[in-house]
Amino acid sequence: MTPVKINSPKYPNTWELNSGQVITTHAESRCKGQYCCIHNPSNHHMRDWPMHWRDDTGVMERICPCGVGHPDPDDLAYNIKIGQAWKGVHGCCGCCNPETFKVSPKARLVDVSVDTVE
Repeated sequence: MTPVKINSPKYPNTWELNSGQVITTHAESRCKGQYCCIHNPSNHHMRDWPMHWRDDTGVMERICPCGVGHPDPDDLAYNIKIGQAWKGVHGCCGCCNPETFKVSPKARLVDVSVDTVE
């Protein structure tokens, strides 16, 4: 779901997210030629999910059908690029994994790689 630009001369980089949140972003020229969750989103599988800005962590989330907030892939790629990969840590239901989500939007990831000791 695409944010809607608020046309205001006083606040030129202001957007309304589909959640009703109003956010102020960087100028579009700052991310020109790069993917950006606001100005130029990539074609990831979460692109149509609602967006939610986390003021507490500085992360743009996409809210999956389960209601869980996952880091927007374009925002996460930028955070990794600037050395803030920790911003990708989140409570996860598996929907942010495109392979899992294709199977079922309610699928859960399970780690079965743990060795048993006899």
